[in-house]
Amino acid sequence: MPRQGDVEPGYLGKLIAAAPQTLLGLTDMRGYDWSAAPHERRVRPAYTEDHVAKVDFSNSKAEAGFEVRRAVFEECVFDKSVWWAAVFGKCQFLKCSFNKCRLYNCAFRGIFRDCSFKKLSTKGEGFSFGWGSEYTRCNFESVTVRNLSEEVGIRFEDCVISGLFTNGTFRGRRYARRERFGSVPDLLFSTYYRPVSFIRCDLSGLKTENFIFEEDVVFQDTKKPDA
Repeated sequence: MPRQGDVEPGYLGKLIAAAPQTLLGLTDMRGYDWSAAPHERRVRPAYTEDHVAKVDFSNSKAEAGFEVRRAVFEECVFDKSVWWAAVFGKCQFLKCSFNKCRLYNCAFRGIFRDCSFKKLSTKGEGFSFGWGSEYTRCNFESVTVRNLSEEVGIRFEDCVISGLFTNGTFRGRRYARRERFGSVPDLLFSTYYRPVSFIRCDLSGLKTENFIFEEDVVFQDTKKPDA
């Protein structure tokens, strides 16, 4: 049964199929307005797509928010996009770039492999890397992340993170264990309820202000943030 705000399945795919190519061989969706898809206007549009590959969404916008559920994005470019209230739920991003994006009250939730977030900045009341999300071989060079939500269950592996984190908490083992056994039984082994982990990461160029790494956050073969 369709939920409020649902966009027709495959709507974005149809737009992509009809769009021209850039000089770099990507489908040209530059400047796309994610909030403008036909949907029930009282809520933000929610996209249902399967596989989106080699599309240039740079300079895209979303002044009224949007959501994408369970899609796979491969070799897509989102550079310099400005999004309000964007949510990616259980999506996968493979070799995508979010360089110089500006995000207001957004949440990423899913799997990210070989992605670039250089000079990304977040503003507004909150941002989330997504409980249970995985980031592998991703580059967060010179980012400015403000008002990070209370985070648990996120795994960073072979990532480089530099810049500034302000106002937030990365939760560790004790918090994750307490939340896991206080949850309903079918969430007992959910990836949501694991400590934030950094495996073979370089955080030596990261500075923090009013930001907490709980003492039982997992650091394995990782260079910790600059004090």
